[in-house]
Amino acid sequence: MKSFAVLQLAGCAGCEVSLLNADEWLGEYRLAYMPLVISTHDVPEVDLLLVSGGVRNEEDQYNLRRAAPRAGKVVAIGTCAISGGVASLGDRDEVRQFFLAGRERHHLPHLLPKCRPIDAVVPVDLYLPGCPPTP
Repeated sequence: MKSFAVLQLAGCAGCEVSLLNADEWLGEYRLAYMPLVISTHDVPEVDLLLVSGGVRNEEDQYNLRRAAPRAGKVVAIGTCAISGGVASLGDRDEVRQFFLAGRERHHLPHLLPKCRPIDAVVPVDLYLPGCPPTP
């Protein structure tokens, strides 16, 4: 049986809800990793890596670069993974200034200059558009 993992980056979790509601294909694939459902320390080797959300900070970038080589195919799930989506609203100067103004925010991952789609960081094999994609 083929396996898949779901890697969530900067997004709203709507894509994950759609994936959980898409039961037609679950009999063909075994879920190996999805935060809050099945987790391990690292994303294991899988046939498919489904990535939702945009690359907003250094932690997103690190996790994506670490997980992608462990997958047979990488699939960008939803508008945020494909083009930045809602997560790219933080690219506006006034939002960034507000977010970075608080000194108590230094414990958070460092924001990248712009929210990027995942194909700006790793090669993508397939794209599943939608906000969120239909189950």
